[in-house]
Amino acid sequence: MLVKWIRCTVVDRRGFERGQRKWAGLLGEPGFR
Repeated sequence: MLVKWIRCTVVDRRGFERGQRKWAGLLGEPGFR
């Protein structure tokens, strides 16, 4: 199992949220939660 923990400080919250939504495409992929 591989776990990646990322901690960051967000300056552009809306831009960050848009970027994070792109991960939704991986929902059906094996190994992603």
